[in-house]
Amino acid sequence: MFWRINELCLCRMRFRLCARQANFTSRAQANGSKRLITREIHPSFPTTCKVSGFLYESDSTYEQGEDMLDVVLPNGILVSGGWYPDGDPSGKYAIMVYRGYERLIPIIKTNNVDSAAQEMQQCVETFMARNLQTVSDSDSTYSPLANI
Repeated sequence: MFWRINELCLCRMRFRLCARQANFTSRAQANGSKRLITREIHPSFPTTCKVSGFLYESDSTYEQGEDMLDVVLPNGILVSGGWYPDGDPSGKYAIMVYRGYERLIPIIKTNNVDSAAQEMQQCVETFMARNLQTVSDSDSTYSPLANI
């Protein structure tokens, strides 16, 4: 079961990367300009995690995209961060934590890219320390926030 969840997370992460690259290209072509990324943030994560992408802030919120950074933990948990809604000036950075297709905590939202990076690091540390493999999907008494 564990390898299946991890495989689903990795497939989902690859799809997001392809969609994000296509979205950047189409927006840049529509504007007739290049991407306006002003600052990239590459938070550090344990080497056992699979990291894809990076967080960034842009001069134009229209260039802000969903699913900027995805981190898959060894226990199959996916920590995902990006700008939601995609390209919306009134949007915010959002951090989500999933096991398969189940969201484990409420969405964390912030206006600051540095805060988003810190929140992602904290989520990774929290969920790395907990062995969620042993929790069955049918366990209705399980609360992911109980020990946080």
